[in-house]
Amino acid sequence: MKFLKRKIQAKLNINGLDYDSETSNPPPTKKGKKGPGRRHRKKRFTNNFRASEKARSTKNLIKNYARAICTFAHSNIAEPYLLPLVEKEKISLERFCDYMYVKKEEIDTIKTFRAALTINEEDSEEEKAFKRIFKEMGIIFIKYFSVNWIFSGKVTYTKTYLKFRHKMLRRIKNPELFVSLAEKS
Repeated sequence: MKFLKRKIQAKLNINGLDYDSETSNPPPTKKGKKGPGRRHRKKRFTNNFRASEKARSTKNLIKNYARAICTFAHSNIAEPYLLPLVEKEKISLERFCDYMYVKKEEIDTIKTFRAALTINEEDSEEEKAFKRIFKEMGIIFIKYFSVNWIFSGKVTYTKTYLKFRHKMLRRIKNPELFVSLAEKS
């Protein structure tokens, strides 16, 4: 205890205060400050890594747009746009709706979305027709129905989805260039 009293007295004498331990009480210390006799706690490193808002807002953007296009393509709202395309390609409407239902579950990345849009040489004639119709339905959805989908659905980051709408339209028109959303075009 004497050691601490001497340490306090030396500190007060340095600061220009005259303190005599026998005649007066020591001045009160502020709470929360480190003082003599108090231990300070080590700061623990907590890794509270949270993704930036930009990363969170674009995380499922491709998947959500692709699934919305698939849902739109086999809905009743799309029939006025879909029937002329199906007649032009000479395929059945039921087969196309089944194809869209399967594609909706498969698409989850840019790569799978690009594969659903690009026509390859090894694709059958029916699948090529499905892909052409899917591409046209995607363009129609983005142009005329995506704003309503964004605001009436469960989309959290509406500004981001609106901002990327035109990028998605360009990527759907040219799926070969559909590598990432970050590239400038």
